[in-house]
Amino acid sequence: MKKGLLLFLFPLLVFSVFDGYCQSINEPTTVKGNLYLGVAESHVKSNLKYEYVAIEDGISEISFYLTNDVEVDELHGEGIKGYSFNKDNAQIPFGILTVDFKEQLEKGQKIRFTLSYSGTSSKGFWGQTYKWIDIDPDFMILPAFTDHHTFDYEIIAKVDDPDYKFVDAKNQQMTSPLNVKAPSANYFASIVAGSKINFNQFTEDGYTVNIISNKPDSVVNYLGYKNLEILKFFNSTIGGKKKVNSFSVLYRPMPDSIFRTIRNLTNDRLIMFTNNHDHIHTLAHEISHFWWNRGNDFTMEKWLNESYAQYSELLYVRHTEGLEKFQQEISYLGKVSQKLPALLKSDRFGKNWSDLLYIKGPYLLYQLEEFLGKEKFMQLLSNLNEKEVSNTEEMLCELEKISNSEIRDMFYQKLME
Repeated sequence: MKKGLLLFLFPLLVFSVFDGYCQSINEPTTVKGNLYLGVAESHVKSNLKYEYVAIEDGISEISFYLTNDVEVDELHGEGIKGYSFNKDNAQIPFGILTVDFKEQLEKGQKIRFTLSYSGTSSKGFWGQTYKWIDIDPDFMILPAFTDHHTFDYEIIAKVDDPDYKFVDAKNQQMTSPLNVKAPSANYFASIVAGSKINFNQFTEDGYTVNIISNKPDSVVNYLGYKNLEILKFFNSTIGGKKKVNSFSVLYRPMPDSIFRTIRNLTNDRLIMFTNNHDHIHTLAHEISHFWWNRGNDFTMEKWLNESYAQYSELLYVRHTEGLEKFQQEISYLGKVSQKLPALLKSDRFGKNWSDLLYIKGPYLLYQLEEFLGKEKFMQLLSNLNEKEVSNTEEMLCELEKISNSEIRDMFYQKLME
């Protein structure tokens, strides 16, 4: 993904009473609740019920990122001492909601509490111009744990305008309300609603692509057949025995200047795309994430995700636009890479993280392809996906299997210098 929550339930839903805490072993944190969206006033109102399970001993508080646009209406539970909502954060564009417990929790201990908040959102609503609402995770309209705590969630979202329907990409339909239930580290599923959105299906050679859009037919047709072309190319190169037969693209109507985020949901095989439709290379990057979805997001091991996806995009460029265009891109990567520090020694969130993942990492893969030759390099990519390699050490082992220990050591040194 170039550049990561929840939703909410109707009053009809019956919840167990969350007003205490007890022992719980090997259970996930769960979140259930409602999200109400007001189109005309760009208003959001939520009610969330948490069953938080401590992942270690001695936890006395937890905190969430949450948009500054809302006020906390209620936060209560028998084990809750109090809370604070700090909106004055110079380093991040969100508030931090901190919940204090009456007692420190032991590992596996569960505490239950209810969180309600509401306000007029400055992000995500494009009612007048585009007839569109997009509760993207980057907006933090829905809270995310600051420690990236994992959880299971079940949320129902409702919108107050009958002309708007939610995009239920998983079931390929428009619906109101939207019921989302899934395990997730940070609410990776956006809530999207709009007017006059259609599902369009394209099928070729056993592959299927769904385009979800309110764009003109000419744009939808272009996207549909280009996505099929990209899918077939990756299945025949990096896919190996891990074939992908279908996916969906939700094409947001906002122009680049308003909303640039591109998000990839690998579990549901859904891509949310905002760039101009002729930026097809970016779609190639996102489609490749159906294979390149590994590596710890919070360390430079993420290069196994983003650097490989970026180089896969360049492989598609070489395939469709020829060697000259490919070499132009590589020349740029090589020039910038000379000024960058060691990839694996660097801080994931330091000054150069983006250039390391999207420039130096792909350039190192280009050098590896040049050294191995195209045939062996493509076999390496296919093997990495077939074995579901998840860290650099495993990647280097696969490299040694198709080459030798000297090449493994050579490439490791490049990652470390």
